[in-house]
Amino acid sequence: MLSQLSHAGARHYSLGVREFRTELAVGSPWKVNCAVNPFALFNQKNFKVPGYNRTVFLRGVLGLILLLAPLSAFSDKLDDWAKSQMAANHIPGMVIGVYEAGRPKTVRAYGFADLEQGVPVRDNTLFEICSITKQFTAASILMLAQDGKLGLDDPLIQYVPELPRSWADVTIREVMQHVSGMRDNVYDEEFTRCPFAAAILRLSSQTPPKPKQDWSYCNMGYWFLGKVIQNASGLPYYSFLQQRIFEPLGMMSTHPNTQGALVPGRARGYAWDPVSKMNVNASMLNDVLGFGHGGLVSNADDLNRWSEALKNGSLLNAGSRAQMLTPALLEGGDTAYPEGMGSLGYGLGVFLGGSPAHRVEKHSGSWRDASAQLTRFLDDDLTVVVLTNEGGWDERPWIGEEIGSFFLSGIQLPEWKVAPDPDPTILAHVMSLAESVARGEPDLSLASASFWLELSNDPQAWSTGMKLRGAQFVQRIPQGKHTIWLYLVPGSTAQLLQVEEDSDGRIAAMSSSAMPGAGR
Repeated sequence: MLSQLSHAGARHYSLGVREFRTELAVGSPWKVNCAVNPFALFNQKNFKVPGYNRTVFLRGVLGLILLLAPLSAFSDKLDDWAKSQMAANHIPGMVIGVYEAGRPKTVRAYGFADLEQGVPVRDNTLFEICSITKQFTAASILMLAQDGKLGLDDPLIQYVPELPRSWADVTIREVMQHVSGMRDNVYDEEFTRCPFAAAILRLSSQTPPKPKQDWSYCNMGYWFLGKVIQNASGLPYYSFLQQRIFEPLGMMSTHPNTQGALVPGRARGYAWDPVSKMNVNASMLNDVLGFGHGGLVSNADDLNRWSEALKNGSLLNAGSRAQMLTPALLEGGDTAYPEGMGSLGYGLGVFLGGSPAHRVEKHSGSWRDASAQLTRFLDDDLTVVVLTNEGGWDERPWIGEEIGSFFLSGIQLPEWKVAPDPDPTILAHVMSLAESVARGEPDLSLASASFWLELSNDPQAWSTGMKLRGAQFVQRIPQGKHTIWLYLVPGSTAQLLQVEEDSDGRIAAMSSSAMPGAGR
């Protein structure tokens, strides 16, 4: 409903704690604030619009109403989707931004940025973007390569000379692609708080990484890439981002997530407590711990500016952009398969997916107190941003495609169909391992050394977090000397279970994630 009109390029609704903007048409001069009956305007004797004939103006407004009518279907779908996701995943606050050709189709805010103070989310609220930060780190590396300051295939140790000599074979590109062989089993709060020399000493006791044997998501790798940026540029990591990316693009709402700083408009983060059945305050992924892999806060409009910059080449030349969108390959030529993402590969700081007609690049981010997703439809010039202040939203890797399907025809969500299991012993090993961990007597013969370290760090999560009952085989994916096995686990929220088998037949990794649409 219309309440007043003013020159602008988008409309803005205000409905209690929810706000959203929607583009009317390219070049539209009107901004519409919706609250009351529009026809009440024309019953006012003194109602005037300078420079416009009353009859012409009335026809224009009626035409505008007809123009907006088709958007209501999208509004209903998106609102229903947001409400169901927030209810199912206990999300206090959310912003959804959908942008076409860089302009907002709709930007909506739901719920609360601060539960204690009752502060509503606004469309410009700042959220932790967590691992979406990796895109900025990857782009910074590519920009330094364009500057001639480094090469993507240079050894990582060339720019981080404190690393163990046994890491000499690891290249910058392999770290960016998550195929360096690094594992996160020593990366934690203590690692980032202790002196750098002491942190490196912890790495020296680990098995040296073997590049291109498998794909393994590694936050620590991107933490080291932040060090590479500092040493190659001569600037602190966040200063480089500010000078080379944020200021040129006008990303004035993107900052380091500094824990002690007062950051206006930053949402507080929460986690769901299943015992008390309520949200509780959760620790943030701050700028020190997050650094090059997850240390930023931002908002929807700024992430759209970032998406536009990648599209129009204002930061990266065509060669750098092509490398960013090229999937990683393993030794032997197999495309590295990203765990739990339903993706077609991982480039340099981006997951790759979609179909030939609707290619997608995306990245999700999550920590104890936040979940986020940035998705670009390359062939449709559409960007979808979803930001929340709730940790652990499992379905987030696919939410961009779900929302995109409301605005684009022909978008297919990933589907996995049950098939005959060519080797039932793999699933049997998974079940045996989970049961042994639950008993407190883990069967070490079933797990690789690196996976056993993960089990040791949080055995409760692995024994109770994996939903395995009724799992059925879906797909076998060769990964060099390793093999990925996918299983569908039915239930109230269907799960995709991914198991990585190493060359010795042991379980090298295991993860589960919600299926697309599972939260609706």
